[in-house]
Amino acid sequence: MRAVLSSLGLALGLGLGLALAACGGAAGSHTATTPAKPTAPPPPVAPPASPPTLATWDQLHGPIKSFSITGGEDVDYLRMQPLLNDEVGKPLDRARLRAKLDGALAAQTLANVEVSGEQLADGIRLVVRLTARPNVISVVVKDPAGLALPLSSGLSAAVGARLAPPVLDAAVSALIDDYAASGNVAATVEWTTTPATGGVAVTIAVDPGEALVIAGRTYDGAKLVKAAELDRLLAHDLPLNTPWIQDKVDRAVLLLVAYYWDHGFAEVAIRAAPPPVHPPATVVFQVHEGPLYHLGMVDVSGVPPADAKRFRALMPKVKTGALFSRTDIANGRDAVTAALVHEGHPRALVSPVTRVDPTKHLVGLSFEIDLGPAGP
Repeated sequence: MRAVLSSLGLALGLGLGLALAACGGAAGSHTATTPAKPTAPPPPVAPPASPPTLATWDQLHGPIKSFSITGGEDVDYLRMQPLLNDEVGKPLDRARLRAKLDGALAAQTLANVEVSGEQLADGIRLVVRLTARPNVISVVVKDPAGLALPLSSGLSAAVGARLAPPVLDAAVSALIDDYAASGNVAATVEWTTTPATGGVAVTIAVDPGEALVIAGRTYDGAKLVKAAELDRLLAHDLPLNTPWIQDKVDRAVLLLVAYYWDHGFAEVAIRAAPPPVHPPATVVFQVHEGPLYHLGMVDVSGVPPADAKRFRALMPKVKTGALFSRTDIANGRDAVTAALVHEGHPRALVSPVTRVDPTKHLVGLSFEIDLGPAGP
C-alpha cells in the first residue's frame, strides 16, 4: 500500500510540474505577477482647423492688411509682389488694383489672375492666385493635306517661350496677308494648342483656298458713264490678269467715286461685290449714279464785297451753272487761301459750305472766310 501511494504521489508531482512548466514556471516553483498600474487616457485629438472662408473682392471692405500670392512653381512671383506691396494699409480700390493686374497680364507670362480675400474684423487678407502661361514645346504649320510648311522667324522664336497669343495672332495675320497678296482672298489660318510634356504643342492649320485672278470688270447700274471710260480709269490701279488683291479693289471703288463726284454726281454710291469662291474672277462694281448736279448760287462771305468779287475771279470753274465738281471746289478753296496768305493772313481759313437742292439738282456754294489772327 505504501508503494502504491508513493507511486501516485510521484505521478501527481510530475503532472503538476508539467502543468507549471507549461505555464512558464519551473517545475515545483510559483511565479507571482505584479498588476499593471492604471494609465491616464490620451488627450482628445483636436479637429483640423477649417480653412478661412474666401470671398470675391466685390464682397470685401476695409483696408488691405496683408496679401498672399499662390500658384505653381513656374509663376513669376517677383513680378507681382511689388505691385501689391504698396496696397497694404490702403482701402481696397478695385479699379486701381485691376489696372495693376492688367499690366501684369500684359507681360505675357500669366494666363490668368484671380483675386479673392478673407474678410477680417479690421480689414482684408487679400489672396491672389496666378496661373502661368505654358511653355511652347513645338510649333508646326500644316496645309490641308497635313504636310508641314516652313516656319517664319517669328514662329521659330516662339518655341521654348511662354505661350503668347498676340504673337501667334500676328503670325496668323501675316500668313493671311501673304496668301491674300497672291489672290487667295478666301485663305483661312487658325492656331490651336494641345497638351504636351512640359507645356503645349501649337498647330497652325492653313487652308489657302483657290487663287483668284481678275478676268474682267463690270459696272452694274452705270448708265450715264460708259464702262469703257471707267475701264480706262482703272487700267493702271486694277489691271486684268493680275491676282485679286482686296486692297486694290477697295482703292478702285474710291477712284470710281471720286470720278463721279468730279463729273456732277453728288449722290453717287459704289460698292464692290464680294469676290467669287472659284475662278474665273470678275470684279463687279455695283453703281448708283443718281442725277447730275450743277452749281447754284456761289458767293464769298467774311470779307468786303470788293474782295469777294476778286476772290471769285480766282475760281473760274466754280460758277453758277457749272457742273458740280468736288475737285474744282477744292482747287478754288486752295487758290483763295494762297491769296490770303500772300496778303498777310497766314492763318486764314476758307471753308466751302454747300446747300443741296435735291429737287432742282443744284448745289449752292458759299466760301466762308475767317481771316484769323494777324501776324506771322
